[in-house]
Amino acid sequence: MKKFVKCRSFCIDGCYKDEQHDGLLELSDVVEIVLSIVAYTGLGIKSFVLDPQMKSTSRLDTERLQIPPHCTPQFKAAWEHLEELVLECSLIQAQEAWLLALLSHASRLRNLSLGFSTKASDSDFGGSFIERLTTVYPFRGLQEIEMYHATVPAETLLNFLLRSRDTLRILVLRLATIKAGGSWNKFLESMRAEFPRLESLALHMPRQQTQRGHNGFKVMFPKLAENPRFPGSEEREFNGSNLIFDSRLVKPLARPVNLTCACQAGKTKVVSARYQGPDIDAFLSIIAATVETSTEA
Repeated sequence: MKKFVKCRSFCIDGCYKDEQHDGLLELSDVVEIVLSIVAYTGLGIKSFVLDPQMKSTSRLDTERLQIPPHCTPQFKAAWEHLEELVLECSLIQAQEAWLLALLSHASRLRNLSLGFSTKASDSDFGGSFIERLTTVYPFRGLQEIEMYHATVPAETLLNFLLRSRDTLRILVLRLATIKAGGSWNKFLESMRAEFPRLESLALHMPRQQTQRGHNGFKVMFPKLAENPRFPGSEEREFNGSNLIFDSRLVKPLARPVNLTCACQAGKTKVVSARYQGPDIDAFLSIIAATVETSTEA
């Protein structure tokens, strides 16, 4: 690998199910091989992406990871060049020390994407880990943040985002759940006027935790579908599923809002919304005002 002097990124994608990889290198093994290469060659990479196609079934095996990771002087010096870190692999509590060690050396990080476990037993880890990041390793220069399946208090999430208030441009929250005691509309309103460079916000199938601690409320944005369709934007189905995509013109926004709708029992419900434009504060106010919750499947 020392001969690949221009190599600056690694992308690892595992697309087989657990029962299919007997006798093969597992996802964790490949991760360890790549980190070992960095540790012993000092290869200054800028991007490390772990993004399995099947996020809910492709998990790291904690017992096969070196915890803490290879923190040689070469690794620390090389990892300081990292600008993008994507770990979409059902992260769990047992991997916290490994994650913190990786992040502690990524002083130039700009893009961060984290995917947490979908298991109920691990549901609190996303929130506790985000809080730990905020207090222990307060990133202040992140430009892009994406989180998958994090169950987190609204205040904790906002405090984490505010660490990058002057640099954050893109925020994507997928299957994120606001814990009981907070709400999506208040969280979205609290973001207004706080992120001067924010230009893109995506909320994909968010949820609201009940007072009993269950992630039982689906968050929807029904009023967005009442706006006229953007010319040339026709409904498009996604791989034969019940999901439909289109775009709507929402006044006074300068650009259309991209919607994902779920069709159930003859009804169309807006379950996701994404906007990219210069007037993001106006979008935050609009989407906060349209938030509704439902216990329907």
